[in-house]
Amino acid sequence: MPPDVHRTMHGNIPVTWVDLDGPLTGTLILGVGMRDEPAHLAGITHLAEHLIFRAMGDVIPVHDGVTSTHTVQLYATGTPDEVSAFLSTLTEVISSPAFTEDDLDLERKIIAAENPVRFGPNAGLLTYRYGFEGVGQGHAGTPTLASITLTEVTMWIREWCVDSNARLTFTGPPPPALKARLPSGLAPPHQWARPLLEVPTIIGSDKSGVAISLVVDEDISPFVRDALRVELEKSLRTHAGLIYSADTEITEVEPGLDQVDFVLDPFEADVAKVVESAVETVRRVAHEGFSPQAVAHSASLCKTALNFPSSWGDHVDALVTTELIGGSLLSPSDWIERATRLDGDELSKALRRSLGSLIVTYDEETELPKDLADRLGLAVDDFVAAELVDAPRRGPGRRWVGNWFSVRDWARLDGTVLYEHIFGETRRTRLDDVVVAGRFGDGSVFLLDNRGRGQTIHPILWRRGSGLIKAILAAVPEVRHRDFSWHDEPKGGC
Repeated sequence: MPPDVHRTMHGNIPVTWVDLDGPLTGTLILGVGMRDEPAHLAGITHLAEHLIFRAMGDVIPVHDGVTSTHTVQLYATGTPDEVSAFLSTLTEVISSPAFTEDDLDLERKIIAAENPVRFGPNAGLLTYRYGFEGVGQGHAGTPTLASITLTEVTMWIREWCVDSNARLTFTGPPPPALKARLPSGLAPPHQWARPLLEVPTIIGSDKSGVAISLVVDEDISPFVRDALRVELEKSLRTHAGLIYSADTEITEVEPGLDQVDFVLDPFEADVAKVVESAVETVRRVAHEGFSPQAVAHSASLCKTALNFPSSWGDHVDALVTTELIGGSLLSPSDWIERATRLDGDELSKALRRSLGSLIVTYDEETELPKDLADRLGLAVDDFVAAELVDAPRRGPGRRWVGNWFSVRDWARLDGTVLYEHIFGETRRTRLDDVVVAGRFGDGSVFLLDNRGRGQTIHPILWRRGSGLIKAILAAVPEVRHRDFSWHDEPKGGC
């Protein structure tokens, strides 16, 4: 028999709990995550999480924090008194944040060591679909993290960490000694981003391997994920020997919709074959139907995972998260009931509805057959920061002479549009799309646009290049200027 879900209040903070056996886990969930960060403050929520824990000092119970696309969850497991002391101290620190520059420097180094790749621009599937805003921030990287100031972190905490934007959850009755208090206030509203890609698209990525992404109705997305993973592994690994693993991820991206991602790790020489086989497998299954084995596997995984009593603790956290960001959520019992009556036709229909949202990414270092995208009916997005255009030459130039060539490059700024003519091609960058202008110590500037695409402008490559950089920075709002001198200095070149 499923446990009862209890609701109460602790001061002004809503509390949700279920009574489970074992040590008590208490969690403070804050309705702020990566989706809420402007590009010039990317990573600030995770940085705030680290600083809050550092300011708490020594903590006795088992504890941790998780910053996700939508929320921050800070939790401890132990005796009721230990959990009570943890949450009480935690909210004291949040209510009166006081950090030092040394704290800031240390936690930035720790975050960089945790995941060095994310410490720079690192566009992924969410960013390709939604850009460098909203849920797209979840896969965008944190190139400005080392330029975030103590004042910015403190203001971020005060803006978002208020009682109306918080929830407490427990795996037992709330401890009597609990004294958790947060400042009163209303947090800013969450914004849902709209997709930038409206048709099935293939994208060259700086990440290795191949990935498939679909947007699926949230009330069936876990079943589609597990069943389609079976079909992809059967086709690409068991039958063809093209991949050695397949991982999945689900993210709520719009009300009622989840993005379901499949990351396929191919043997290096077979990237093109993996792309073709993966797309053909997804479309074939959508139209011919899932195998009975895939449907049964998907249902079995759901029932196995949710029949554990501990799943109700996870459910309570997911329930209040959904309330914070908007939407509804099925209970574990509801999911098990759905799994019991799951059929392949229902899964196939859901997959067919998602085919228009298909995104395929591949390692851009791999050369694909030129006709592959056309054969698969996929639009091509090369994800470069500047678009090729025809434009008459204007502005200062620089002549490059080699053994077999002589070319003249030029650059000019026309209002908020930057034109660069390089090796016979003219590229256009719209500066009103730039969300970060990172300034390097050598005078170069890195421009990151709202799709997470970047390029570096080097003053040394142009006559009067310093003036060009100055004009570019003047065309980008100052709040988007960030210090990039802590990055490796950019290499010369185009």
